[in-house]
Amino acid sequence: MEMTSWVFMWEDRDGERRWEAVQRSQTKGFVEKLIHDGVHPATIMVAYSPILFHWYFAEEFHNGLSDVNFHRINEEIYGSAEAQEGGHKLVDVPVEKKEETKFGWIAPDGRFFGCDYGGHSHLAGEIVGQIQDIRDPERHLEDLGWGKVFSGSGTARRYSFGMGSEKQITDEQLRTLIALGIDDAYGVSAYLWKRSKTK
Repeated sequence: MEMTSWVFMWEDRDGERRWEAVQRSQTKGFVEKLIHDGVHPATIMVAYSPILFHWYFAEEFHNGLSDVNFHRINEEIYGSAEAQEGGHKLVDVPVEKKEETKFGWIAPDGRFFGCDYGGHSHLAGEIVGQIQDIRDPERHLEDLGWGKVFSGSGTARRYSFGMGSEKQITDEQLRTLIALGIDDAYGVSAYLWKRSKTK
């Protein structure tokens, strides 16, 4: 079973505030269902991991265990058994097929580290965290010559590519971009031009 990773909060037409935790693949269908049911779009909020939840009355009701596993929050609250009639029913919306993406980081030696859309900072923290504690891991990787493959929205291309301002793309990074089929990503040509000027 796919883990939950998104929490939606909204107001019903009667003004009552509600929330639901859903799987990432259900988010589009869930929002469509809310709007179809008459929820005003301006009241819809979303939060996604990493989020920290804790039981407020942990000692009294949860054997002293404070932390709630966010990815399994529905199970934590309602249990893993099927919902009883009249009890809370887990959200049932269409699952959106996850599109294969090529977002991520390319090390100077050409190794590719993939992530989801918006996951660059978390991944950079994981990579840099293995070395040292850094306040801005994305900037740190860029300053070390890592290339960032991210969304090309607004550029008429699917992907964009960027690096630290004084860095040059390496042969290994270029080979990785070619292997991924994104050597035409927005920004790559500028780094190739800059490199040709220094040779």
